[in-house]
Amino acid sequence: MEDVAIRAGVNINTVRSIENGKPVRTDSLFAVMNILQLIDPMVEATNPYNTMLGMSRAIDELPQRVRR
Repeated sequence: MEDVAIRAGVNINTVRSIENGKPVRTDSLFAVMNILQLIDPMVEATNPYNTMLGMSRAIDELPQRVRR
């Protein structure tokens, strides 16, 4: 845990807070996620196009063609 904190440039208490699900600054969270090589899985997990609901909502938001 100490090594991750040093490599991410954050306090060890920040790493503990992340492990315990407590709120931390977003830049600190991303720094730790980057060190743990979890940025790509996090982005993939939060991509709305990876779910049927997200895809259908995105389609609903597309502009409708208007014919004259």
